[in-house]
Amino acid sequence: EETETPEERALREQRESEALARQLMAEEAMLSYQQSTAFLQENASQFSGADLAALQAAMREEDPEADSDEESIDSNLSYEGMLRLGERIGDVKTERWKMRAQSVIDTLPTVVFGEEGLELDDNDSAAKCLVCQCEYEAGEVLRKLPCKHVFHSECCDEWLGRSSACPYCRTCVEEGKVVE
Repeated sequence: EETETPEERALREQRESEALARQLMAEEAMLSYQQSTAFLQENASQFSGADLAALQAAMREEDPEADSDEESIDSNLSYEGMLRLGERIGDVKTERWKMRAQSVIDTLPTVVFGEEGLELDDNDSAAKCLVCQCEYEAGEVLRKLPCKHVFHSECCDEWLGRSSACPYCRTCVEEGKVVE
């Protein structure tokens, strides 16, 4: 029975992480390509002949299954190469959150500042909106997150359009989920 040294373990874990990252990026690229192709097929009648031909040519260039001489992904992709690839294709988690953010935001309660029954604890977000740094005024609509922090509804909604975490404590606004 061989025991691996910390250096060997770190190298093995790095290789495994890189392999998983490559697999996830390839799957995401394929899904994105399939969605784009389906959209193009479903909406072909909305494009002129020249535009449709140009879009189809662009789609052929982006086909993840096609052999590409330019920037091929191989098993020896460096960390820097993976970062460049990640920048090119985008952050999958962020993009997925943006697709469902509004439906999650719509489930979060709003309260009116100054109305009876609004129980704000003594945290910083009870005195002012920590997104825009303005104090609350009577009658303003506030968004109350599961962590009990409150913010101007407009400020909070804009923030949550980009991030699934509370702007103050970084707790995930989706029950039972953790922000990574």
